[in-house]
Amino acid sequence: MPHDQERESPLERHVRQSAIYNRKWYNTTRHRAMQQDQARQLLAPYLPIWLRERIGTPELQPGLVCSCSATILHADLSGFSQLTAAFALMPDGAERLHELLNRCYSALVETIRAYDGDVASIAGDALTAWWPQQVDLECAQRCAAAMLAAMAALPVAQTPTGDVQLRLRIGVSTGLVDAILAGLPHHGLYFVLTGPAVLAATNAQQLREQDAVRVAPASNEAHPVQHCYPLPGQPLQWEHFLSPSFVERLRLGALIAEYRWTTPVFARFALPSNPEAFHNLVAQVQVVVLRWGGWLNEIEIGDKGSIFVLLFGAPIARGDEPSRAVGCCLELLDLGLILKAGITLGWLFVGAVGCEQRRVYTAQGDDMNLAAHLMSLAPVGEIMVSGRIRSLVQDRFAFSEPTHIAVKGHSEGVPVARVLMPAMRFGGMQDDLRWGNRNIALASTKHVVGREALRAGMAAAAASAAAGRRSLILLEGESGIGKSSLLSELLVHWMQSGRRGFSAECNSGSVSSPLAVWRSILLALCGIEERMAPHLQHHRFNAILEQLPKELQNGAALLKSLMGFDEQRHPLEAPQQWRTKDRLALIRLTAQLINQCVGKEPLLIVIDDVHWAHELSLELANELMRSGPSYLCLALSHRPLDSRLPQVLANLRAQRGCMWVTLGRLSSDESQALMCEQLGARLINAELARQVERHTEGQPLFIKEYLHELCRRKLITIEDGEARLRGPVAGIQVSSMAQGVIQARVDRLDAATRLTLKVAAVLGKSFQLRLLKAVHPARPTMNTLLQQLQQLAELQIIELELDGPEQVYRFKHGITHEVAYASLLFGQRRMLHAAVVQHYETFHATEIATGAAPLAVYDVLIAHLGPAEDWSAQAHYCHIAARLAARQFATALALHYIDQALAIIPAPTTRVKLLLLRIAVNERAGSYANLAEDLNQLNALSAVDDHQLYTSYRAYFRLRLLLASGHELRVAHIAPALRQQLQRRMRHCTTAEQAQLALLRLACNATYAAALVVIGVHKRAQRLLMHTLEQCHMAHGEALLLTPIAIAAYCYDQLGSIELAANCPDQALNYHSESLALGRQSDDWSAEARARVGRGWAFLAHNNLADAELEARASLATSSAIHDRSGQAAALRLLAAMSAAAGDLLTAERDAHYAVTISARAGARLLEAQIWADIADYFAAQGQNEAAVGAREEAARVRRG
Repeated sequence: MPHDQERESPLERHVRQSAIYNRKWYNTTRHRAMQQDQARQLLAPYLPIWLRERIGTPELQPGLVCSCSATILHADLSGFSQLTAAFALMPDGAERLHELLNRCYSALVETIRAYDGDVASIAGDALTAWWPQQVDLECAQRCAAAMLAAMAALPVAQTPTGDVQLRLRIGVSTGLVDAILAGLPHHGLYFVLTGPAVLAATNAQQLREQDAVRVAPASNEAHPVQHCYPLPGQPLQWEHFLSPSFVERLRLGALIAEYRWTTPVFARFALPSNPEAFHNLVAQVQVVVLRWGGWLNEIEIGDKGSIFVLLFGAPIARGDEPSRAVGCCLELLDLGLILKAGITLGWLFVGAVGCEQRRVYTAQGDDMNLAAHLMSLAPVGEIMVSGRIRSLVQDRFAFSEPTHIAVKGHSEGVPVARVLMPAMRFGGMQDDLRWGNRNIALASTKHVVGREALRAGMAAAAASAAAGRRSLILLEGESGIGKSSLLSELLVHWMQSGRRGFSAECNSGSVSSPLAVWRSILLALCGIEERMAPHLQHHRFNAILEQLPKELQNGAALLKSLMGFDEQRHPLEAPQQWRTKDRLALIRLTAQLINQCVGKEPLLIVIDDVHWAHELSLELANELMRSGPSYLCLALSHRPLDSRLPQVLANLRAQRGCMWVTLGRLSSDESQALMCEQLGARLINAELARQVERHTEGQPLFIKEYLHELCRRKLITIEDGEARLRGPVAGIQVSSMAQGVIQARVDRLDAATRLTLKVAAVLGKSFQLRLLKAVHPARPTMNTLLQQLQQLAELQIIELELDGPEQVYRFKHGITHEVAYASLLFGQRRMLHAAVVQHYETFHATEIATGAAPLAVYDVLIAHLGPAEDWSAQAHYCHIAARLAARQFATALALHYIDQALAIIPAPTTRVKLLLLRIAVNERAGSYANLAEDLNQLNALSAVDDHQLYTSYRAYFRLRLLLASGHELRVAHIAPALRQQLQRRMRHCTTAEQAQLALLRLACNATYAAALVVIGVHKRAQRLLMHTLEQCHMAHGEALLLTPIAIAAYCYDQLGSIELAANCPDQALNYHSESLALGRQSDDWSAEARARVGRGWAFLAHNNLADAELEARASLATSSAIHDRSGQAAALRLLAAMSAAAGDLLTAERDAHYAVTISARAGARLLEAQIWADIADYFAAQGQNEAAVGAREEAARVRRG
């Protein structure tokens, strides 16, 4: 103690301590007020005004029924189903639907507020507003008329099936209304309007045509306000009206609009005739739904009946949502809480719908409508599911055979099935645990293949606890690795032996809630059901606490507050502000409470996902292992931790009797055992085993999903008990349930890291660290980004692919990349893809401007411009990349770029340029059949006739087609006129166009000379070729793929053909060698291949078969590499001639037939006719005169065309 404090008087000490207390009280009160103000700003739009005005007042308690006269307006969007079906045809349809609904609801909510109305609920395509304690039909009618006008002013929705205008049907009524506050504060309360006036309004809008208002007052009498108050309890705060997971993610900024792999459930229920019973019904439903890991998202009371809308997988995922949803509905049906249900699965748009004044969190998409439709089709007492749900969980539940139903937007119908009964198997044994058991959720109870040693160890630990030696089982492993299945199997066998067992699981909302995961277990141990009236729960809990030793009662107030039984109505301080002795008192009291309730009865407690548990929840587990019941077995599971091991978890691992196991991927033998069980086979073929292990890496769930997909595609066959692949496997990715597992893994990330993962997914399966930082919208520092990537790597989501100055990461599984990317809104995708494009355009600006950028740069630009929906820029870069690929003789790649650009439907002028480039590529590759098709397309475009240069190109390529088709006489007739025409056009065009027309004129001369060569007018052809060569030396520039060097090389080849025909092989060899040199000089592979064929014929004329074969083989290899069909046929023709010269006529005939097949497909009829003539000679040399005659007739037929 400081010296000055030792000398202070008692009065001074009292004053000082009072000041400290007052300051602390002030700071705490101020902190609470700030928290409430923040909560109000964040959560108020999700509540109606009637509730906002009563937050924190004693009257607002769960179970409250306020009966009063009111005016009700119920509006239904007509055309919503049609709109949903139309948008289902678009990739971003759900997103567009969401944007449209937001516009509609913004206009409607603002109108209602302008008439002092209160929006009580927004549910799908319906909205309910009310004026409490007012009987004013005229006001509601004016509001309805204004709403119709606001809707009419909105633009029509443009969809693939045409324009759709949303219409309103509005029902207005007055009379008695029951405003009910139902549900459990710890899990979220629901504000529901029922009563005669509500039913009258909903029925009225059904009977009215579109864009009209129907008035149907239930009563015009004024009813006095009557409140049915439950016993007072802790004052309700803002967060009590929403799910804890929802509130937590909203506060962290992690509740963003996104696409999620979600299982929606629509369940119809019987609305209690007594409004006071409604609270208990909702509370019971909440308990069941939450135990199965779902969320009661909406309660709809309207024209479609009374409906619970449940979501599994939003806002957080567990990984096995379909199984949980089916199990949950079966239990709800068994308990009589619902009448029937419909369940589907799919990618849904999940986010807030509405406006700043009033909004709700919900899911939208085709599968939401389908779930509602299935519910309406299901008979009372049954559950109807989509075919996808059935295929995923048919090993856990029994279903009827699937049938197809007609659904709007699904032309082929939708497969559906009915759930018959739970069918969970354990080594062939049928489990008979009843679904009504409140203490166990059996979503994952299926025998786990492998892990035999682990299973035996867990059984031994449980047996030890049953014998009075408490034990702890701690399982660590990634999502889908089998933790929950092992623990569920242990729990089922434990309970089958007649012992008590409880299960619970943590979620992201548990992190900030002390003992949240223990609450349901404590209530069950105390014999308290959450559906009981609050005052009965309080009384029962207080009675049990009073039986505990008085020295432990210091923690009673804190425990009652955490359990929701605080009678003082004081807000709870943040746990970090609690004193150490208060924390210890709370933990010891809770542990003693469990001791008191358990006694010497064996008890198994299973808690999943304790990585989401609050620190105090884990401290309680430690205390139970030190001083808890001797007959207790505590089994916990958690995923790999992202950071340093917390001390409280380290203490658990160090507990005496702790069995701590890290579950790894299955071994090769275990993987094959699982495959045998899934396929019903005795053996697995080595190739199938390698294929599965390579794509799943021993992840059990991925193995099951991959095998399911292989079987669905009928790629697996079983012969003599051995499973093997039917054929090659390509493009198979694990999916469906595995997507839920990946989503669950992503959900555990903080908001910033989750955003980084999604941005990385936009970049591709592999991504550069530098590029990720450059386009990241949050602009994180490099250290922050590296920490996030390290966290993702520890979770085995990504891995470092390339280290060094340019670090490159990659997604470990393709499905992880797919899920992360698919969760992005299409608007977000467009923005991020556009950012990548901007970065590349800036970084490579100089290279792009000078035409020196490599094809890899254009590949990235083209790949990202598509999702960015910048079609004109994508077509532009495709055109540039095609020209670059064509210059590099990457024929297939050039054609791919051109096809991609043409698919975008560019402007007419751009389309002409692309077609001309494709014609040039096909002409050089000798694909004249394709060239002819493109010329026909070109003829249909008016933009060609409007431009002299385009017309000239078209005329030249028509000339080349005629020559290749064997119409050399027509070429000889047309070419001179075309040359003169080109000469005239050169006088009336720009300098750039003059250079191109000059090259076209030279190419036209060379084509004319080639026709003369075929006809046999060699002298004239020779003079024309020599003249053209002289002009080529003075020419410059490029005309599509035509260059002076390429034309000169072609001229030399034609001169070589003339010399060879004149039996001058030496001079022919010289000319073809000149052509080869020019081809090498300009990297013109086509010219090189053509020249080598000419040299081969010259060598053959000298009977130099060895050199001739070398040239032929080199030409064939080059032609094949650049996809030059005519070049391949010419090389094969030379090989055939060499074989004939060597006396091997059979080989000659075979090679010639290969050549004629290729030339026929290419549409090179002149070459085809020449080859048929060669074949006739080979037949004649073998004495096959009839075959020879047939070959000559075929040659003549080809020449005739």
